[in-house]
Amino acid sequence: MKKIFLVACLLLSHVAHAAHAQSERLAQLSEPPSALTMKAALALARAQSSELAALRSEVEATDGAAQQSRTIPNPVFTSTWEEVGKPGRSTSLEISQLIETGGKRAARVRAAGLGRDIAATEYDAKQIEVLTRVTQAFVDVLAAQRRKQISDQAVSLAAQAADAVGKRVIAGKVSPVEETKAKLEASAARIEAEQAIRELESTRKRLSAFWGNATPRFTEASGDLELLVVMPSLNALEQRARSSPERMRAIAEVARRGALLDGEKAKRYPDFTLGAGVKRTLGTRENLPLFTISMPLPIFDRNQGSVREALKRVDKARDEQSTIETRLQSELGQTYERLKAIEMELTTLREELLPGAKSAFDAATTGYQLGKFGFLDALDAQRTLFRTNQQYVRALAEYHRATTDLERLTGEPLNAERAAMMNPQ
Repeated sequence: MKKIFLVACLLLSHVAHAAHAQSERLAQLSEPPSALTMKAALALARAQSSELAALRSEVEATDGAAQQSRTIPNPVFTSTWEEVGKPGRSTSLEISQLIETGGKRAARVRAAGLGRDIAATEYDAKQIEVLTRVTQAFVDVLAAQRRKQISDQAVSLAAQAADAVGKRVIAGKVSPVEETKAKLEASAARIEAEQAIRELESTRKRLSAFWGNATPRFTEASGDLELLVVMPSLNALEQRARSSPERMRAIAEVARRGALLDGEKAKRYPDFTLGAGVKRTLGTRENLPLFTISMPLPIFDRNQGSVREALKRVDKARDEQSTIETRLQSELGQTYERLKAIEMELTTLREELLPGAKSAFDAATTGYQLGKFGFLDALDAQRTLFRTNQQYVRALAEYHRATTDLERLTGEPLNAERAAMMNPQ
């Protein structure tokens, strides 16, 4: 009794330890109620995405199909009673086994194994697609946060301008019309700030939906929107794309169709069934050995139609592979050129437009306070600075979308830093 109690305690301790470890793993993969990094967002999506869970189940299902393809047909037991009710009646017991010929089993096993490979590459491709969308959604949150900051600054500047104009009106230096314009500008800035808040909330919900959370818990997205990557050459990216999951899936599909074609060709060779048993005549009580062999005669059906169908499906798979390769190369070139154009835009914005807009705004503000410029000049400089900042944020977001598109097309991160971020486990 004491031993049984000790064993039960050990089992309960093991179960409790496993449950605790599982709860710790779930806690580690739960959305934090604080700042969320891209690495954490990708880990959450990988672990809790329903799209990826569905494809994981499909991979496991193809494992079962591959296992079943290797099985040999079961033997058949046959019992026969002849001349029942007569003195010379007999009884036969027989065991028979179907023998497959022409390489049917080998072709079936190969096709099932390639089907498993296709499911695995489809999972890899879907994982890359999901992680790409998560990355882009995370970038959208970062951009929305920056736009909200810019809108808040615009509200503050517009309020300061309205206050300054109000004082100048009281002092009789400018017309009350300028005060009205300043108040209108302040109202417009508050409306844009409210829209920025709504946009930020929308992007936050879109991001947390990837791990099944309709109400975001994280307080902010933590990341550097201005962190750019070292871009490989187009030729290097094209070489990487040759190993992308999408292309490898197309290649595996051609091979699987070839295996199915081999299987259909093998069906032209008839299988045969061998049997062995014993026949006992009750009248003489004599046991006689019994051997049988049977096979269909391929006179009418030689599987011609199925062979033709399988052959055309091989041609279709090859055409689809060619189409995918052409599309990948075209999209890769277009995305690369788009990224280069965005890089030029960012350089111009960072080195010329933003400093120029800031300098013009400072000069116009100081000149208005000194009475050298009118309010419209100061207002125009403020709007220019606001639009330039917003344009810079949009360009940064578009840059990161283009880089993630390149990673989706090539099937791998652009550099080691991105690889560490995309593979957080």
